[in-house]
Amino acid sequence: MLGAEPLSGKNSPAPTLGLPQPGPVGHAAIGMPRLRQTRSAAWILLSALACGTPPPADVPESPIFSLSREEQETGWQLLFDGRDLSAWRGFRTDDIPAGWGLAAGALRSNGRLGTPDLITRETFGDFDLVLEFRTDTSERNSGIFFHVTEERWQTFNTGPEYQILDSATDPLRRTGANYALHAVDGGTVRPTGEWNEARIVVRGARVEHWLNGQRAVTYELWSDDWERRVEASKFAGMPDYGRSPQGHIALQSEHAPIWFRNIRIRRLSP
Repeated sequence: MLGAEPLSGKNSPAPTLGLPQPGPVGHAAIGMPRLRQTRSAAWILLSALACGTPPPADVPESPIFSLSREEQETGWQLLFDGRDLSAWRGFRTDDIPAGWGLAAGALRSNGRLGTPDLITRETFGDFDLVLEFRTDTSERNSGIFFHVTEERWQTFNTGPEYQILDSATDPLRRTGANYALHAVDGGTVRPTGEWNEARIVVRGARVEHWLNGQRAVTYELWSDDWERRVEASKFAGMPDYGRSPQGHIALQSEHAPIWFRNIRIRRLSP
């Protein structure tokens, strides 16, 4: 991994980072400190209904995920703790778009065409991002973008994408790939309905995608090889694609419902 513990190989087990190992959705980890609550139970129920999700039977009154003191001291921050969406907004809007909501400690998109993507309010350059994702259908098609800017009409016009796609046979479009540019060559996606862990590590031009503890792909932004791949792809007509050295993290809403939880990040030194 970049900027933290050294990696010993593409299929080496990923370090645990001392992060809490989550239980089933809706269950808080034992012994974790409470974080400031900023969303009411009523708001969670309404947002769940807005994205077409039945409201959870038991809305937790405290955050489900939190960080240890050591994690906080080493720069980790929670972008989503199971309740609080204050770190997020819609792409090119200041609000949380209709179609996104909270249910049982997870952030869910209804996957309907036209639902805007979510982006972080903050921007990030070099970083280590870890999150969990899940779908309830084999047709999941989503992605995690980074270095997104808002000069263009879609997140994919500027941000490289960690692909999430169950049904693809093309390795350029399988879960963990750098969508349409770099094929996945490691990591195994879990069956539909189970939680997966995604990790993106960016330091300078070097990027690593991890899937369930194994490195899936490594590439160098702006290298000769990267430039050739972009020129031969659908991104050739997008002059701002992948050019910014920093930007927003984005979660895509497309084609089928998808769930995200336990989203955390730390900034890395150049």
